[in-house]
Amino acid sequence: MKPIERKSKLWNLLKVFFPDADMKEVYLAFWKYIFMPEGTKECPVALVVHESVHLKQQGSLIGALIWWVKYIVSKKFRYSQELEAYQVQVKWFDDTQLAGLKKRYLYRKEMAGMLASPMYGNIVNKDEAFKQLK
Repeated sequence: MKPIERKSKLWNLLKVFFPDADMKEVYLAFWKYIFMPEGTKECPVALVVHESVHLKQQGSLIGALIWWVKYIVSKKFRYSQELEAYQVQVKWFDDTQLAGLKKRYLYRKEMAGMLASPMYGNIVNKDEAFKQLK
């Protein structure tokens, strides 16, 4: 799976359901592809790690279609899927980056902020997200 720069029709659909999200910074996983925002030349490893979790969650093409419908309509489902992806991403950071406790804390705090952001429809508050990422 290689991330590709291509405007997916999903961006247009997601903008309808998440109008406060900045779609210029959204990466999308669909079936066996990771779509990068237009104009992006490289996908950061941390995002590949995160989006790869979503690819596994989706499984097949039919699974991806079902996953996206559930993701859009169910806050509880969306939170469970994103929480798992961010937990894997934070663990990847802890395991692979030569970072001290302070940097690891700040990274976790940044990821909690992302999980609590309008990008996901404000599905959790920042403090709760931070606790869940431990």
